Amino acid sequence: MSVERIFLVCSWFISGILLLLFVPKKKIPQAIIILLFAQTLSWISGILLVMFDLVRFPVREFSSATNVSFSRHFVVYPTIFVLFALYYPIDWKKWAQGSFIVLFASMMTMYAYFTMKYTSLIEMENGVMYLLFMVFVIHLYSSIRFFLWFQKGMKT
Repeated sequence: MSVERIFLVCSWFISGILLLLFVPKKKIPQAIIILLFAQTLSWISGILLVMFDLVRFPVREFSSATNVSFSRHFVVYPTIFVLFALYYPIDWKKWAQGSFIVLFASMMTMYAYFTMKYTSLIEMENGVMYLLFMVFVIHLYSSIRFFLWFQKGMKT
């Protein structure tokens, strides 16, 4: 098995462990909603980045079906979105909430950077890492706004 395949398997395993450890049983319905919303956002942005030749995924799970990495956009990033939304500091000041978003966006960007640097799973054009960071910030902000809106609708 290649390094890339091992990395993908480890990503799935770690994502599953993180969800099992950090999603309380009573929050599973909310986690599912966040996961589905995050998969939608992540998949659309992944397709757009590939369509404009900004990102390439040379090694992917379903190479004959899509040019986008399934594990990255359907498992890894949505898992991070779930943890982000469930632990988002709603009661904190706006600057602290913004810092929380930037922290998670930075972690996601670093994951993409190290994946690009040490494996053949992803190739990016120069400067795309900055775009990716901005996309993550927008996605995280959108996901928390959606989640808070959805929760408000569940309470009424």
